[in-house]
Amino acid sequence: MYISKFNKFFKDLNEARTVDLPILDIVISDDGSVHNGEEDFLNKGRVERIDKKVTRILGTEDNQLYSAGIDKNGNVIALEVDNQFRALDKNGSPIVVPPHIQKKYKIKTPYYYQLPEYDYYSLVPITPTGWVNVKIDMEIVKRVRRYAKSLGTNTKGHQSFLDKLAEFERMSTQKRSEQYISKLKRGTIQKEMSCILLLHHINEVKDFFNPSQSGFLFESFIAGLIPGSRIKEDNSPVDIKTTHDRYQCKLVDFKTEYVDITMDIDTSRSKYIEHYMIALKHIDKIELLIINGEEIEKRWNAGELDDLVTRGVPRNTPESPKKPKPNQPKFKVAKFLALNDDSLVRKFTIELTDIESRIKNLGENLKKSLDELYEELSKFQYNVETIITGVNEKGVVVKSQSEFDVYHILAEKNIQNLAKHLESLVSDINK
Repeated sequence: MYISKFNKFFKDLNEARTVDLPILDIVISDDGSVHNGEEDFLNKGRVERIDKKVTRILGTEDNQLYSAGIDKNGNVIALEVDNQFRALDKNGSPIVVPPHIQKKYKIKTPYYYQLPEYDYYSLVPITPTGWVNVKIDMEIVKRVRRYAKSLGTNTKGHQSFLDKLAEFERMSTQKRSEQYISKLKRGTIQKEMSCILLLHHINEVKDFFNPSQSGFLFESFIAGLIPGSRIKEDNSPVDIKTTHDRYQCKLVDFKTEYVDITMDIDTSRSKYIEHYMIALKHIDKIELLIINGEEIEKRWNAGELDDLVTRGVPRNTPESPKKPKPNQPKFKVAKFLALNDDSLVRKFTIELTDIESRIKNLGENLKKSLDELYEELSKFQYNVETIITGVNEKGVVVKSQSEFDVYHILAEKNIQNLAKHLESLVSDINK
């Protein structure tokens, strides 16, 4: 069976070579030091661009602003460069490559240059990063459905989806006192850990994929939050469908001014889709607009939408059956953001800064136990992979029997430590 969106997803993997990805593998401090996990803690960089110009680089681990970073291909990306294409610090001076870094990584340039002929790939860590239990692929919808079970309500209907989003939004920003944390029960802790896992998933979708890929993965993420939903895979205007509702999802940059109003031609019902979702990607959050398509149709027919949409002939109608007209109607994004009318649009903001701090809301001991467990699990995974492939986490080939035996012993120790960390974690959750 030919599933067009599935094939399109893999076709779009090639677009990563021509699209600026919104994440850097490491950031560079103004003194030239790098956060690559060896010289300093591993710190990736979220990139904000306006008209293709880099305007902000935000560290993923410390939420601090940086002047430059290095992408997965070893290219320097900087906020500002001089006439020699040297990356500049916040004071406008060229960022120097420290002598010990030049020597250790065999870098021949005294400064960080934003030029393709200068390769800083040796600084990029070879070890993958992120939570070992966060996996983004074509089945993300299944994991989101599982984690979202405890959020909001689970009745079949649009209101259940809104309830889940509201609770998701609240948990992405809340802070607690130590006194309140000490009284938390297991059910609350598990619910909020589910939310934290969801935050990690949506953050990876936003940061690590080009626009085409992230758009399709985002549809799957949203479908996981809607009880009884099914993802449409026929390239029709409808992205997600339930028994009673249809959804169209758009994941766009926060600078987007207009979004097309597309109608559905494959139904005997209203051609206006019941729900139009516009998700605006910021460097540190996602804003969601859930627009009521039935209310849009009602007000459109009454001529009451001039301030919210551009007038025109919608595509996929008898007047325009094949392609959009130049004057196709569009949502005015800024107008909907400023609108205070729940009957027409519901708005949610999912904060994505310092997701790890959300765990602190459940207790310092819990965060410590979880960090230790996942760190040990990562070490175990690397040691097992070394045993299987003969190449360790630093990319060095393990040749001798004695080296092989070392990784065998390390993996066994990992198992013993995992049991201890697991016991601590269960104790913290089941308090």
